[in-house]
Order: sequence, then structure tokens, then C-alpha cells
Amino acid sequence: MKKRFVVVGASAASIAFITKLRTIDSSSEVICISGESDIPYNRCLLADYISQETSLQEMELKSQDFFKEQSIDLRLKTWVKKIDTKQNKVFIQDESIEYDYLFLGTGTRPHMPDVGVSASDPGIFTFHTADDVRRLSDFIEKEKPINTLVVGAGLNGIECASALHDRGVAVSLIERASHVLPLQVDNELAEYVQSILQHKGIGLFLNHAVVQICKNNNVVQSVKLDSGAAIATDCIVFATGSLVNAELLEGTGIKTRNGSIIVDNTMKTSIDNVYAGGDICILQDVVTKELVQSTTWPDAMLQGLCAATRFSDKQRSYPGFVGLRDSKFFGYPFYACGKTVHHESDVEEILHPGMDSFIKLYLQNNRLKGFVLIGDISKVAEYKRLYLTQQEVSKSDLL
Repeated sequence: MKKRFVVVGASAASIAFITKLRTIDSSSEVICISGESDIPYNRCLLADYISQETSLQEMELKSQDFFKEQSIDLRLKTWVKKIDTKQNKVFIQDESIEYDYLFLGTGTRPHMPDVGVSASDPGIFTFHTADDVRRLSDFIEKEKPINTLVVGAGLNGIECASALHDRGVAVSLIERASHVLPLQVDNELAEYVQSILQHKGIGLFLNHAVVQICKNNNVVQSVKLDSGAAIATDCIVFATGSLVNAELLEGTGIKTRNGSIIVDNTMKTSIDNVYAGGDICILQDVVTKELVQSTTWPDAMLQGLCAATRFSDKQRSYPGFVGLRDSKFFGYPFYACGKTVHHESDVEEILHPGMDSFIKLYLQNNRLKGFVLIGDISKVAEYKRLYLTQQEVSKSDLL
């Protein structure tokens, strides 16, 4: 029987869900609602757009023709105001849309510290969407900023700094933690990354937070730090984390934890005809068995695919979250997997420093609990297998 599927959000999990669903069911109605103005795109390529290695068209996950050929009603620049899971309706502007099945892939939005500015102000940017990088790229082209500050030195911030550096922009990084990549690496690895940044001429301000933006005639002049120091700048990019878009869940009865949706291994929520995938979800880690927030693009794609197979004769269960984070900055590939910070005292650290690389593995009770690869990533598949299988290994096996 012909059904109606409504998909809210148009990032990795949602597009994977739609794509797989159409191979299973070519006749049911599919409506995809996105608040953005761009055709669904790969957010992993935002830095490549800034560095001018790719275009927005090349970032598209699917072309406009795909949505037409597959009879998918794609509604851009459209915001869902409310979800009623009892009446099976979503509300947009002055319209309500009934659904048989609902898929939520609403993801996250950038977090902005309260410093008296917004991301729409001249010279102020976040680094989260295609619109963000389009505005930033246009600003660089037209205004030619002398010095740009990137606030936040996590993976997102360092990728942004790398892209700006490739664009020929002078860049400094501000991080409130004592070292860069505080959620990914320990002090020793951070020192190695910091040496790369300094070699590239990137300014580093660690243990500092921005408390005020100073302007003249609405033009950014400098930032004031919590130490009282001021840094001259004419462009500021905030890469200070993200917040789950959980507001739509209020009153739906969908079970959550800390704002994230709890799903089972079919990606079904606590409501039988509502599924979810991507950053909005919290799910079981494949190794630790703990509930963790979904954070990676490939994992979100897998979640959407698994959810769609629920409507086929060959259902596929989601195997669990694999905490593998990958990136590339200043020419260095980066992989981190498992637990890579704040280890227990019985965890043994195994180092492989090289001429142009740094590898660190964490071994506990003869099992690989995590690893970080910078530069040389030739053994990433082997280390990932050892991590996922949790088979016993010796130190010599890893050398």
C-alpha cells in the first residue's frame, strides 16, 4: 500500500535513508524538508570550499535531477515548527503535513558564545553550513582581511584554519583548553600538532577565551580575551562546537537523553512510526556498549541506510557506533579511534614517532582501546580491526 514518508533534515542520514528507500519502494510519497537553501551537500567538504579545492555544486550529495527523477518532494528554505506524533503530522508555516512514517535527521547547529555578536554580523562567521562558508569566502574575496581569528581549536577549528591558510589568509587560533584538539588527543600528541601549526605560521592562544568583540562603525577591530589582552583582527570565525536541534522533540513523547534521541538497532525511536539518524541520535558504542552521541558522517549514512531497510524484506540492523574520527589539516591526514584521552592508570601508551608522522596506541589488558594516527595512516585498517574485534594483542604485534 502506498505510504507517505516525511523526512525532516537533509544531511547524511536523511539522504542515505531516502536513497535506500527509493530502491525498496518506488511508489510511496516522499517529502524531504530542509531549512537550508542549498541542495543537500557533504558537510565534510566545507574546508575544501574555503581553500577553493571544490565548489558547492561538487559538494552536492544528489543533484536536483535525482529528486525530480525519484519523485521526491524536496522543500528547501522550509522550517518545521511542530511535530504531532499522535496525529502523525508535521507543521510548516501555515500548512500541516500528515505522514505514515517520519524520519528525523535534524542534526546540530553551531554554538555561539555569548559575546554580544551574531553570525550574521559583518566579519563574524560560524563554520557549520554551506551558507557559512559561502559568506566567509565572499568576505575574503571582497574585504581581503589582514588577520583572521578562528575561535576553537577542535577538529573543526583546525580544519578551518588550514583552509584559510591555503587561501593565503593570516590565521590565529584561540582555544580555552590548555592544548589543541582537547577532545581528541593528549598533551604529547597536541604538542606535535601545535608544532605543525607553528611551523605553518599559525598564531596560537591557548588557555584563553574571547569575552568581547570590539568594533568601529560595525566593523570588527579586535577581540578582548579573558586575560584582558586584546588581539587585532578584522575577521572572526567561531568553531566552538555544536548543539543538537532538539526543540522539535518537545511534546512528541520521543524518548531522549540530554536532548538526543534514543534509538534501537533499526534506528526506531520510542514511537513506532518515527525513525531518526545522525547527530540528533544517541546510540550504543560497538565496543564499550555505552550510549554515545552519533558524530561522524559515515556512521550517519549507515544509520539512514539501516533505517530504510526496515521497509524491505532484507532488514539490516545497525551494528553500533564506531568512534572513528578522520580529518586532514595542513597536509597531514588524521585518524583517531576509540578512547584517546583521560585514560586509566593501567593503560599502556605505545608511541611510533616518525620523521613526518606521529602514531600513538593505547593498550589495556592486551586489548587496543584507542589510537591516533597523524601523517602515516597506512595501518588504520589494521588498527581499526584490532579495536573492533578486541582480540588480545601484544605490544610487539602493534610495532
